[in-house]
Amino acid sequence: MFRASFFIAYDPDPGEAEQFVAEHDDLPYSEAQFDGRKDASVIRLLVELPFDEGQQIRTTAETARALHAAWLNRNEDGRNLVATLASAGIALPPLGPLSKSAIHTYGAWSWGSRYVPPFVLYMFEVGFVARQLIEHGRFFALAHAGHGINSYGLNLVTTAGPVAAYVQHGYGGGYADPVWDLVHINATYSRLHVLLKAAQEQPTMPVRWLLVYSQFRGGASLIDLDKIRDGQGRDDATESFDNESDLFAAAAKLPPFEGHDFGTAGSVSW
Repeated sequence: MFRASFFIAYDPDPGEAEQFVAEHDDLPYSEAQFDGRKDASVIRLLVELPFDEGQQIRTTAETARALHAAWLNRNEDGRNLVATLASAGIALPPLGPLSKSAIHTYGAWSWGSRYVPPFVLYMFEVGFVARQLIEHGRFFALAHAGHGINSYGLNLVTTAGPVAAYVQHGYGGGYADPVWDLVHINATYSRLHVLLKAAQEQPTMPVRWLLVYSQFRGGASLIDLDKIRDGQGRDDATESFDNESDLFAAAAKLPPFEGHDFGTAGSVSW
């Protein structure tokens, strides 16, 4: 077995440390803990894995670096997120019910209200995101990741009311068109701002619907998370659409939005 303790912070404020650990209660292949001994209190990441699970071990090391960065940046109140996106020409996506101060900075181009490894988001692990929403409720995650010369994506999970979205766009590849990358990203984030603003006005309830869209992998779908909670498979809980506009048009007809004019007193061009 491979066993390790990654030390995230020494002698932290106990209240801050306990809150930080509580916000990171479900990490991949590892566990965050606060050890509050009087002589040497620490936040640490505990790992125990089979020695031949190289990829999982590397993920825990990346998680430790991300938590250390989040701890060091714990008082920045979302400034890194806002400044980085503004400098790149990318609209700030909707945060749902979260304030900017609830968003951790896990490293360059990696933010969230809980930690999801950027490469997991890039690999478009829909099942993982669905489980996180079912087990932990609303969260926000935004990260840029990829590999090679051209395969890079900007990946977002955001939620409001009973609706969540997991969207992915090509961004930053060596052969990419930077103008069209920004056009596609900002168009999707504009749709999300309109839809989730309306969703946030709904009574508080568990997240039920997950919009899924990948601009460079293809695919647009709407997942009913209640069906998964009831034991149905993800395929049976998923409705597919030909394109992003059709997906958002269908989402706008969900029961929470029945009769809602989305602030236009007319039709919306999804």
